[in-house]
Amino acid sequence: KAAEIPLHLADNAGTFYARMDLSGHQDPIIDGNLVFFPFSGVAAFDLATGEMKWSHEFRTAHKTYKKAYAPIIVEGDMVYATGGGVVYAINKTNGEIKWQTERVKSGLIAQLIVADDMVLARLGGNFFNQGGKAFVLDKPLGVTAYNKADGTNLWQYKGASGGITNLVYLPELHAVFFADASKLIGIDSQSTGQVKEAFTLPVKSPAW
Repeated sequence: KAAEIPLHLADNAGTFYARMDLSGHQDPIIDGNLVFFPFSGVAAFDLATGEMKWSHEFRTAHKTYKKAYAPIIVEGDMVYATGGGVVYAINKTNGEIKWQTERVKSGLIAQLIVADDMVLARLGGNFFNQGGKAFVLDKPLGVTAYNKADGTNLWQYKGASGGITNLVYLPELHAVFFADASKLIGIDSQSTGQVKEAFTLPVKSPAW
């Protein structure tokens, strides 16, 4: 339908020709005989027949920022997706929502990692503002861990300042690593509640 899926300025849009496309969305994901489209929530289609198996509609694109929400993750029988400040765990076969988190009232969930018994979500970061044609920092910045079984909140970290990189999870150390504008930060993933850094290391700007 017209205007059903939000579009963004194409990467090659010119000054006098403002072409709109899907470049502000994450890519579809293929798993076995199914393809999952993220353009207006999550929709699962049969690759052989084109039949839509199931769909759930929620906001999966920011009207101004490109690729501001995390890509779909398929692991085992579950599909993990985020939009509108909520993380969803959906049965891959029948589309049943196993759980969904409470809405993050501010900030964007820009990255998901399915790790052991938890789902890690990165909040905020640098995004391309298509109107201003520049990258901007969207706050708040932090990390939230959800229980993989039921979506309950295990812990939160809100201490990043000036920026936040993608998360890296090392299961053998039970640790989550990322950096903000001034330091590399390590978080004990087995923590609970409002956590603090397990360690920090200063990040020095290179002398060009």
